[in-house]
Amino acid sequence: MRCETHEKLIGIAKNYISNAPLDVDIPVVDHAYVLNGCVCMYKMTKDKAYFDYVIRYLDSVIMQKEKFLDKTYDNDEDGLSLFDIGIMSDFAFDETGEDKYKEFSGLIYEKLSRFLKSDDSSVKASSLKNFQDYMPFYTDYETRWNKKNGYNDICDRFRDAFELVNSDKERSIGLSDKILFLKSVVDCLSVLSIQIYEDYRLLEDILRQGIKDLFFKNEDCEKVLELEDKDIIISAYILLKSIQEGHISSEKYKALADSLFEKAFDPEENSDHKDAGYTGALMMATAFSK
Repeated sequence: MRCETHEKLIGIAKNYISNAPLDVDIPVVDHAYVLNGCVCMYKMTKDKAYFDYVIRYLDSVIMQKEKFLDKTYDNDEDGLSLFDIGIMSDFAFDETGEDKYKEFSGLIYEKLSRFLKSDDSSVKASSLKNFQDYMPFYTDYETRWNKKNGYNDICDRFRDAFELVNSDKERSIGLSDKILFLKSVVDCLSVLSIQIYEDYRLLEDILRQGIKDLFFKNEDCEKVLELEDKDIIISAYILLKSIQEGHISSEKYKALADSLFEKAFDPEENSDHKDAGYTGALMMATAFSK
């Protein structure tokens, strides 16, 4: 990606977090993208503005934690995205060492544990869109705090989800949901312990095969280009992150990733973009674009 485009992207990200309202009533599913985008940008640039945005939002949520922890999880994507806040809490604990973030992460894990025992968490086509909301936090928490005791269940859920996607001959699962599934795989690989190599290799194989099927099988790649810009940006993010973390070949996939990014991003049109989900996805992809 050209340097001037990359700098333009960073400027858009900084402009958004400087001017966007810090409102916990904004749908959490949209704010989850912004929070993840800020973490990605902070790790890339070390610019404290991104870190401060995450901390301010987390602190505002913790002050109203009962409101968030009381949410139900009957396929409610707004509520399910609470688990992204769990990941942000673990990030904040890493950076600050403050116990309140670890404690809040633990409360969210308790909520997750109850959810995982319910029928709503079973892996089926109607719930696949929710899969990407809780699996990264589940994997992160098990790796950090629970001695990886949940790894067998995590792997079983990924096997079931991949089999569901792979056997979808009637195309009843939308491309957007398949993209979000692959996003969950690459995000989980980032926090999965490579020391449990068999589990790590399973997810890596699923990611590689899923990417191959989505972008090089039948006419799916052309249909990806017809999706909303946020979905296209997330597709670019999956490829760029997979390349940077060594899961797929740069030689084979970098040109495709760049073309997806350019398809969904117009520097002039998007210079003052107000959509939280799109802007967050843009930040996530930008962090892996160099």
